[in-house]
Amino acid sequence: MEKKLRAKIQAELGNVNQKTAPKIYETIQAENGYKTIEDMIIKMSINDNISINGCIPHVENMI
Repeated sequence: MEKKLRAKIQAELGNVNQKTAPKIYETIQAENGYKTIEDMIIKMSINDNISINGCIPHVENMI
């Protein structure tokens, strides 16, 4: 299940670009930045019951 979740996050973050979510895009260019964003999305998705795609705008506003 964890692999499926991480794969879905990877697919969604693959759609992020400089225009749609510039802060996330810049952050995920580094490996540790990607991991940070991934962790934020996992926690938000579980704690707040938000879809992976729905987490992206929230995370963008948080960083």
